[in-house]
Amino acid sequence: MSIYQDQLNVGFSKVCEVHGIDSLRDVQEFCLRHLVETKRDILACLPTGFGKSIIFQAWPTLCQHLEGFPADPILLVVCPLLSIMEDQVKYLTAKGISAAFAGKNETTDADIAAGRFSIVFGSPELLVGVKKWRDMLQTDVYRERLIGMAVDEVHTIVQWGERHGSDAPFRKWCGLVGELRSLLPISLPVLALTATASLTTRKKIMKLLGLQKCLEVVRSPDRSNIRLAVKKVSSDVTNTFSWLINELMVKGPQTARTVIYCKSISDCSMLFHDVFLASLGQRSVHPPGTSNVSSNRVVDMFHSMTSDSVKNNIIQTLRDPQSVLRVVIATSALGMGVDLKNVQHVVQYGPPKDIESYMQAFGRAGRDGSMSHSLILYHGKQLIGISEKMREYVSNVASCRRTQLMNLFDGEVVQPLAVSMLVVTIVRKCVSARKFVMVMPVTWNFMLQSQLHTK
Repeated sequence: MSIYQDQLNVGFSKVCEVHGIDSLRDVQEFCLRHLVETKRDILACLPTGFGKSIIFQAWPTLCQHLEGFPADPILLVVCPLLSIMEDQVKYLTAKGISAAFAGKNETTDADIAAGRFSIVFGSPELLVGVKKWRDMLQTDVYRERLIGMAVDEVHTIVQWGERHGSDAPFRKWCGLVGELRSLLPISLPVLALTATASLTTRKKIMKLLGLQKCLEVVRSPDRSNIRLAVKKVSSDVTNTFSWLINELMVKGPQTARTVIYCKSISDCSMLFHDVFLASLGQRSVHPPGTSNVSSNRVVDMFHSMTSDSVKNNIIQTLRDPQSVLRVVIATSALGMGVDLKNVQHVVQYGPPKDIESYMQAFGRAGRDGSMSHSLILYHGKQLIGISEKMREYVSNVASCRRTQLMNLFDGEVVQPLAVSMLVVTIVRKCVSARKFVMVMPVTWNFMLQSQLHTK
């Protein structure tokens, strides 16, 4: 038993009290124990909705109750998206934990440098790319009180920080986050968190971050309540989405909430204006014919060029299960850091670039545990530029898609649910899938049944 056991018990109790939970999950407690006892680096790959964030959120609170740690510890969190940092700071502040993100304003930045916050968030561009933030880690305040570093959504250091072929990195500073490790005392652990990282990506993460004797904590990213399907379609976009448009016409605000992901802003705009709005007419709002304001829209659009006010309205509307918003046509801008608890189905118009992006996207469906769908609709030209593994997945007609995915992540063979119905032996193994189809909306059944004849 740990020499800190009594102190740990008190610390864990305080963490639960602060966050309003009965207890930590075994994996959450396991990670925290190693961060404070063995001080080993940890790469934690835990499914969407598992509660990854509470591991770093609880870290300083736990240290406050342990001997050998500063009374007012500081944790540095590297985070790729402003929206995540804003939500985290809002949540932590409401729980009585002092937190801030670098770059908000001069006053906050000065307070961060003075050590007035327990949890400090920052983007790779600021923490790695701006000298004053690198220098901050060398000050007496941070040398004495820093307990470690967390890297949230760590898969982005590979996806965005690496060069892919002849293309320059999307965000080069993401790939250089490992430089921060050299600025920290060697005894301080690093916690890397993500929901989706394949075996290959995990190896790259550990190399880029310089993780030493890293403890890998991996839970299968399988979401057994989501049925996976792929359908090749024609370039007639209105016909491709006629099933969903028809459902909106008939059911209106009773339609299952769906997010349609597009690969570009132009596709997003085309689907929204030329297909859905043109087809729905006055039924694009509810009640039909009322004013076209956010609270009345049955269909809306979200991408990086959408104004912040509209983005915020859409996010808040999606969080309200009683709102009339049923379909959001979006790019990946509606993604990481957005807690979409009421989305039942995810449609991707064109396969994502890679498997990790695909897993991230469909993981936004069915977070309440309800049976949901992930559907890729694509035509030939949309296969250009995707990874080889993504191409293999889309082209698969002979085996369980779910098992194919899981083999890329942790090798775990799960009970098949997503299937190629052309293979009788696979169908017989997927009893749960057949039961699942029977309770889904008619329009989704139609799409999945038609899939069987087009594979």
